[in-house]
Amino acid sequence: MTATLTEDVLQDDIAVSLARAMATANKHARELGVDVIQSLITVNNAPRNQCRAVAK
Repeated sequence: MTATLTEDVLQDDIAVSLARAMATANKHARELGVDVIQSLITVNNAPRNQCRAVAK
């Protein structure tokens, strides 16, 4: 799925950060062999030293 981001979205720091986080989560999930289309991938806020990937 491809989405074109409009200029106003690109100016929104939170939206861009979320898009980067989701892209990173998707990439990591694929590396773990997770079918991201059939999965619920969430993003939450945690201190850097507590971040972890969970694949079920």
